[in-house]
Amino acid sequence: MNTRRFFVAMNIFIAVALPCAAQTRVQSMDEVKVDSNRVSRHDSVRVVLSPAITVTAGIIDSSKTLLPRTLDVITAQRLTELPARDAVEALQFVPGVDLRQRGPLGVQADVSMRGGTFEQTAILIDGLRINDVQTGHHSAALPMLPWDVARIEVLKGGAARFYGAGALDGAVNFVTDAGATTPVLRASLMGGDARFTEGRLSVQGSSGNLHTLVSAQALRHNGWLPSTDVDKQSVFFRSAYNDTSHRISLLAGVNNRAFGANGYYIQTYPMAWEHVVSWFAGVTADVRLTNDVRLVARSLYRINSDEFLLNRDNPAFYRNLHRTDQFTTQLGATYTSTFGATSVFVDGGRDEITSTNLGDHHRIRGSVIAEQSVVLNRFMFSVGVGTMLYSDRTPLPVGGADVTWQINDDASDVAFVSVQRSGRVPTYTDLYYRDPRTIGNPLLRPESAITSELGYRHTSPSWTATASVYRRDANDLIDYGFFSDTSVVMRAQNIGSVFVNGLEARFSFALGEVFERLQVGLNWQSVVISSPVRTRYSADNLRFQFLVESSWHLPLDIYATTPIRVFQRVTEQSVRIVQDLRLRRPVGPFTIIAEVTNLWNETWVESGWVVMPPRWARFGVEMMLQ
Repeated sequence: MNTRRFFVAMNIFIAVALPCAAQTRVQSMDEVKVDSNRVSRHDSVRVVLSPAITVTAGIIDSSKTLLPRTLDVITAQRLTELPARDAVEALQFVPGVDLRQRGPLGVQADVSMRGGTFEQTAILIDGLRINDVQTGHHSAALPMLPWDVARIEVLKGGAARFYGAGALDGAVNFVTDAGATTPVLRASLMGGDARFTEGRLSVQGSSGNLHTLVSAQALRHNGWLPSTDVDKQSVFFRSAYNDTSHRISLLAGVNNRAFGANGYYIQTYPMAWEHVVSWFAGVTADVRLTNDVRLVARSLYRINSDEFLLNRDNPAFYRNLHRTDQFTTQLGATYTSTFGATSVFVDGGRDEITSTNLGDHHRIRGSVIAEQSVVLNRFMFSVGVGTMLYSDRTPLPVGGADVTWQINDDASDVAFVSVQRSGRVPTYTDLYYRDPRTIGNPLLRPESAITSELGYRHTSPSWTATASVYRRDANDLIDYGFFSDTSVVMRAQNIGSVFVNGLEARFSFALGEVFERLQVGLNWQSVVISSPVRTRYSADNLRFQFLVESSWHLPLDIYATTPIRVFQRVTEQSVRIVQDLRLRRPVGPFTIIAEVTNLWNETWVESGWVVMPPRWARFGVEMMLQ
C-alpha cells in the first residue's frame, strides 16, 4: 500500500471508528440535520400515510417518511459544510448519483443515476423542469448559489410518472429558499490556486406574506491545463407569496459561462472553447381550494444559447451556434381523503432549436397522467398511468405502482417496493449533430425502461438508514457508438438493451460534541449491454462507490467536514480515492473558510477525456448580516 492510500485508509478509520466509540449525545431532529424527516409519534396514522408524492405538484415532499422510493435530501445545513462551490457539485456525495464533470465548479456537469446516462435524469428548480432539449450537457447549468437552496431532493429510479419523459432514471429537484422573515445579507470573497477568484452576494427579506430573494455570482480561474479556464457569472431571483391557502412564486435566472473545452468532446482538439448562456423565467400557483382539494399551475420559458469552437485561436476553422427555446405549462389537481388521494396532471409545451449545425426544428409535446393512492391500515398502495405525446414521435406510455408498509406505529421503520415504466425521446443533438468525430441519427427511436426496487428505511432521532436493491431493464438505449474497433467517428444509435442490477445503502449518524455527524453511503451495480458496439457513455458507468463524510468540531471553534469518495468505473481497473476538506471558523458576522479538493492529488477522468484538476486549495471569507 502506497503512502497516499495508507493515509486515506487511516482517515476512513478515524471517520468511522472513533465516532462510533465516542459517547453519543442524542439530539432532536432539528439539531441532527439528517437527510430525511420523520413524522411525529403524535401524528395520526392517516397523516403518516398521506400520499408522499402528488403528481400535480411535481415536487417530492421530503417530510413524508412513507415515500415508496429511495429519496436522498441534501439539507441547507449540509450545503454550507460540503466543499462544493456550486449546488450541483454537492450531488457527487450522494450514493447512486454519478456526477460526471468536465471541469469543476459547475462549469459543465452531467448528472446520471444508477447506471443511466446524463440524458435520463430530470433536473428541476422548485418543480419546474429545465432539461435542455439540445443536449443534457446544459441541463445542470443552474444560476442559484448554494445559499439559495433550502434542500436538494434526489429521487432515484424511473420517475417519468411524476416528472415527465426525461426522468428515465431519476430526478433532482433544487428547492430554493425565499422564506426569511427578517432581512438577510450574505456576501463572500474567495481566492485560490489557478488564479481562482469568486465573489457572491445574496439579499433576501419579507414584507408581510411576500418573500423575495436576489443573488449574484462572478467566478474565474485559469485552469490546470491549456484551455481549461472558466469565466462564469449568474443572477437568480425568486419572489413568493404565501398564506394559509395560496402560494404564488416567480422565478428567474441567468447563467453565463465561457470556458475552455479541452477534451470535453473531442480529444484531438485541445484548444476547443465554448460559451453558453442559459436563462429562464417561471411562475407557480399552488392553491388549496379546500382541505382536501389542491390545484397547481406552472409555466416556464427557457432559452439556451451555445457557441462552440474547435479551435479558439482560429474561430473560423469550426464554429457552431445553437439556440433552443422551450415553453411549458402544467395544470394538476389532487383530491385527498382518509383513504388516499386521486391526482390528474396535464401539461403541454413547445420546443424549438435554431442551429448552424443541427438545422431548425420544433416539436409540440404534451402529457396526461392519472394517479391513485389507497391507504389500508399500515399499507399504502399507489398506481399511476399516463402517456407522453410528441408531434414528431410516437406516444410514450409511462406508469408505475408502489406499495409501502409502515412496520411500526411511529413509522420509524418502513419497507417499500416499486415498479416504474419510463421513457425518453432523443435530444436534438442525438438526432442531427455533425462534427469531424460525431454524427447524429434522425432515425433514432425513443428509449424505454422498466425499473423495480425493493427497500427498507429506518429513522430515529440519532440515526437513519436506507437500503435497497434495484434493477433496470432498458430498451432502445440511445448512445454514441464507434463504427468499428479502429474507427474514431461515433454515431448516435439505439444500441439495444441495457440491464442494470444494483445494491445501495446509506447510514447517517448524529454523534457527540466533537464528532458531530457521520454519513456512509454505498452503491454497487452491474451494467450489461446487449450491443457489441463500443459506446461513449453507457459503458462508462460506476461499478461501485463508497462514500464517507464526517463533520468535526475542532479546537479554536473550527468546524471541519471531510468527504472521502472511493469509486471504480466499469471501464477502469484502478480504484480511485478522492478526499476533500472544508474548514470553517465563525468570527462574529464573518466566517473564515479554507477548502481543499482532491487532497491526495488523485488523477482520474469523469467524462470524455478531461483529466480532473489536481489538488486545489481555496481560501476566503463569508459575511452574513440579519
